[in-house]
Amino acid sequence: MPEPGRQKDTQAQATQQDKMASLGQLVTGIAHEINNPLAFVVNNLYVVETALDSLSPEMEKRFPEESLVKLRKARLRLAEMKQGLDRVQELVLNLRTFSRLDEEEFTAVDVVAVIDSVLLLLDHKIKGRIRVERNHVPAQALHWSAGRLHQILMNLLANAVDAITGEGTIVITTIQTPEHFRISVGDTGTGIPEAIRSKIFDPFFTTKLAGEGVGLGLAISHDIVQKHGGSIEVRSEEGVGTEFIVKIPLT
Repeated sequence: MPEPGRQKDTQAQATQQDKMASLGQLVTGIAHEINNPLAFVVNNLYVVETALDSLSPEMEKRFPEESLVKLRKARLRLAEMKQGLDRVQELVLNLRTFSRLDEEEFTAVDVVAVIDSVLLLLDHKIKGRIRVERNHVPAQALHWSAGRLHQILMNLLANAVDAITGEGTIVITTIQTPEHFRISVGDTGTGIPEAIRSKIFDPFFTTKLAGEGVGLGLAISHDIVQKHGGSIEVRSEEGVGTEFIVKIPLT
């Protein structure tokens, strides 16, 4: 019969996986609903821009300067609209990546693309407040589960963002050795007190206020990495910051 502590951990992980699977289905539906009208708007914007391009030479000859100024402003607004639509398309793509959190299949994973996806989803918390520095090795492909890697990086980066009060910096580093693929997430946040450092990977342990976290993110990330022969290390100093180092075996 399983030990009470182990049984509680297993139940917590199963509950979390069920929630993530349900969230994945929800996000897939939202991405699909956004994508249909988005494609309509993008196509029509292209038609309008193409028409203006073909008419511009004639209008430049016939329109007075005042009208040409308005025309240039309109073209500028169209360019800004295109930038906004590109942003929405990128968001939909990343939502689709996020919706595959429950995938267990091991494939060639583009680590940088996964990091991009997580940062985009956290952008509303980062923008204008936190500077993100990135140091990547040339080889970024890792044969692993894209969904699991996304889940781990989401937990680590979300914690790094929450650890920074006011302005700060997050440093993401990827290094490939003959044995491991190493991903480091460091922040200039408040740091983890030494008294609780040994508990941070325990299920349900959290320093956040009620309703802000249930203490499962690091525990599940730690369990996923360990089950695949890897490790998560933590280095922290109060008032200076924290660094989490994930090592994933290449074999």
